[in-house]
Amino acid sequence: DNPILTHRGLAGQNQPFQGTGHADLVQAHDNSWWMVFLAFRKAGGDFHHLGRETFLTPVKWNTDGWPEVSTADTVGPFVTTLTLPLSPLKMESSRDEFNSEKLNLYWNFLRNPDEASWSLTKNPGTLILTGNSHTLDEAASPAFIGRRQQHFNCITTVALDFNPSAENETAGITALLNETHHYDLYIQKEGNDRYIVLRYRLGSLKHIEKKARLSSGPVQLRIHAEQLLYTFSYLPAGASGFIPLGSMETRYLSSEVAGGFTGVYLGMFASGNGKTSISPAGFDWFEYVFDPSVKN
Repeated sequence: DNPILTHRGLAGQNQPFQGTGHADLVQAHDNSWWMVFLAFRKAGGDFHHLGRETFLTPVKWNTDGWPEVSTADTVGPFVTTLTLPLSPLKMESSRDEFNSEKLNLYWNFLRNPDEASWSLTKNPGTLILTGNSHTLDEAASPAFIGRRQQHFNCITTVALDFNPSAENETAGITALLNETHHYDLYIQKEGNDRYIVLRYRLGSLKHIEKKARLSSGPVQLRIHAEQLLYTFSYLPAGASGFIPLGSMETRYLSSEVAGGFTGVYLGMFASGNGKTSISPAGFDWFEYVFDPSVKN
């Protein structure tokens, strides 16, 4: 009904996954049989915050003609003799410098994109986001561009140049499951000063975890993801190292808590919070790095 199987990761570890379904039977060139299916990997008990993924498991046919699926090891000798790539396509660079006039295929928008809210040509080599009236808290189309989180352990960093001219204007990065469950790290103006703000949205709870006055100039924003925690930090101009602002559990962005099945997105956003922004947010680059030596 809802079997717990295992798959062998890139580093050779057996890892639990659950919620299997939508399976297809495939016969390989050596006449072996395999089942390809969707499933999700859990972290921290009965929670999963990564989206559905594709898995492969060997199949044997019993004497009565029924297929039997292994529950012990989903790889077998056929696959373990091969060196499989992480992706069937050419691996993209870990850092997107936004030097093209088109976005890479791994980028996604929320719902129908607001074409006026983003540009790769206004300042070549920079992704420009201009906040519209929508926010990440709405089931709408805010200025947002993100990519799926593919690994439990990864580090996402952006270089952002944003000088808001009004207090309603914000821009930054987010770990987002849906409009009611996301963690945001962003720049905002208060009075005559700029601030870096860490905010959590969990259902009806909206919480400012921490804010700090920010010096002038570009800033790097970072989300360090681990199996159980997201840790948020920033690197202002002239600083010698990233400054931590806080950490929050991954499970509150899980399907078991918030619903859905697409998993968390790590992305960039801008918002006018009820108005159209005047000040553009310039993202010079976006970097997504994972550690292949860590169980992912």
